Amino acid sequence: MKNKYLALGDSIVEGYKLQGKSFVYYLSKDFDIVNRGMNGLTSNLLKYYRGDLKPFTHVIVHIGINDFLQGYDNAQVEKSIMELVDIFKSEDLKIIFLKPIIIAQEACDYNWCSKTHYPLIKERLINYREFLDKLGQEEDFQIIDLMDTAGIDIYDNLMDGIHPNLKLSKEMGKYIGTKLLQEV
Repeated sequence: MKNKYLALGDSIVEGYKLQGKSFVYYLSKDFDIVNRGMNGLTSNLLKYYRGDLKPFTHVIVHIGINDFLQGYDNAQVEKSIMELVDIFKSEDLKIIFLKPIIIAQEACDYNWCSKTHYPLIKERLINYREFLDKLGQEEDFQIIDLMDTAGIDIYDNLMDGIHPNLKLSKEMGKYIGTKLLQEV
């Protein structure tokens, strides 16, 4: 069976302000992939996704930033992630989690968060990234760290401290594609 990927998650998956050219668009040149990203999505809401998972062999998930921007703590997010993992495993999907970037303080200038809450959000994102690493090892699924996107300065290519610009989106697509091919 040919691999068919489902990309689920937040605005990074959807391609906030990129007219549909998120990293998924660039992956679609080499992979059979469907984009089901939605701006503002949290892990708590994503676990209610009940779209048809049957035609897919793999699920790529980017989620978590909105959770912390909305004040959820790590325990709440981790619980939702575990529920997602159970759903995907029950459908025999190969799971790939994308570790989100640690948002820049510049996000506060765009009213995504307050400067007062930024340190807590950053700390929670750091802890979440560590949780994903541990979970990936325990559950034996692939983790791709978007902070490692090669050949580009991540923070110089965020539109607003959170969202990739077109250049970074393209590089993320190439980087993720390379990592997916390494797992084949």
